Amino acid sequence: MALSLGTRRIAVVALNVSGWHSILRGHCRGAPEKYDRVLSGYLDVVSRRVKEGRGVLDMFQGDRVFASFNAVSTTPAFTRRAITAAYDVRSDLLQGGGEMPALQVTAGISVGNATVGNAGTADMLKFTITGHVYSEAVALERYGRTTFKQGVKSTDNSDFTPTDVRLVAPDVGFTATPIMIPGMAMQEVENNFVLQVVDVVELSEPLSTKADTARTQPRRRTLVATVERQPKTGDNNEWMYALENLKETNPYTATNAAFGALLRGEALDVVKR
Repeated sequence: MALSLGTRRIAVVALNVSGWHSILRGHCRGAPEKYDRVLSGYLDVVSRRVKEGRGVLDMFQGDRVFASFNAVSTTPAFTRRAITAAYDVRSDLLQGGGEMPALQVTAGISVGNATVGNAGTADMLKFTITGHVYSEAVALERYGRTTFKQGVKSTDNSDFTPTDVRLVAPDVGFTATPIMIPGMAMQEVENNFVLQVVDVVELSEPLSTKADTARTQPRRRTLVATVERQPKTGDNNEWMYALENLKETNPYTATNAAFGALLRGEALDVVKR
């Protein structure tokens, strides 16, 4: 049974706490009431920040949380709101305090079309979101978490296949746990955040009927970047100035441009030499 299903362009945020089980063992020491307070505190922060961005908390499994933006109701600038929510969650949880330990959160944010609406049975009807955008957000989060642990770009990740040419720059560092976004989202928010491109990857595409019949998985090359910070403004009258000068003050402008050239194939000769 399906009612009022339709296609909408949405943003999905996948959140995960790095070292969650180790933190619980050390902080809670087997006390269920402490575990409950830590989990509730974590979800309270996520819920509050998602709600501020006019998003919806879709589901959680332990420390893994999913939120969507522009799925339930039309939300202007939903990509920016999704990234802002993830950024604020990361900042809030890093501070810890009281009974809450400091938590390091990684995030993967994907933007694309999804099928949304009420679906289910006569006995159980639920608002549902399905689509490739979910699996891509998970893949980006996992890639960021793996990369952060290694301290360099990962070249062995099941969700990403190495491209034929990779920039020889393994010392990509992060100022905090990464919030990973693909090239499509970068184009929408490059004037709103300081972005650091960290790799050129191949992301799997949704299977079409033809591709499914041939049992092949189409892929697309794209940049992936981490959100380093939001622009700082002194007062409400300075926000436009800050946005206009963001590209000029971004310390990653040169490396971002190099990765862009690599994606377009323009850096091929340089890399070979």
